[in-house]
Amino acid sequence: MHVTVRARGGAPFLRSQRVFAAIRALFARASEKGLRLLHFSVQGNHLHMIVEANEGLALARGMQRLLSRLAMTINAIAMRSGKLWRDRYHRRDLTTPQQYRNALVYVLFNIRKHALNGNEVELWSEALDPSSSAAWFTGWAPNAGPSPPAVARAGPSIVARPHSWLARQGWERRGLLRIDERVRGSA
Repeated sequence: MHVTVRARGGAPFLRSQRVFAAIRALFARASEKGLRLLHFSVQGNHLHMIVEANEGLALARGMQRLLSRLAMTINAIAMRSGKLWRDRYHRRDLTTPQQYRNALVYVLFNIRKHALNGNEVELWSEALDPSSSAAWFTGWAPNAGPSPPAVARAGPSIVARPHSWLARQGWERRGLLRIDERVRGSA
């Protein structure tokens, strides 16, 4: 499923170096007890995640645990207290290969949607977002993926291996991803 969670007004910028480092560390530990974080994108005031779980209860508890840990850690870094997340997370179940592929494009290239000006749009048009899991993604079309050095700099993967057929290979029926894909609408 594709999960989105938005921060409240006044929350720290989630892509700042210190905050993102903490988010990344918690994401590396996220795939515990039935919840698997497959892909993510961190934007200034919200997170996108593609996750899978063995059952609904594992998803609910896993998301509650992850979002609680994120809120406590981010609040500590920002020396603030109170609620961090605007409301509960929004979940969209992905049931077809096309839906899953669209969600991958939306999550991995979400920075292109949020680029502020022409220079940022140009910067992100052919690059991987370092605040996403794009560097660990392995479903690139031949000769249409990122350059090997960009991937090598990412280090060991912090995302989980998918268990479901749809997330492992089913989505590939709709075509492997290209580095130049564009985000359209919402996933």
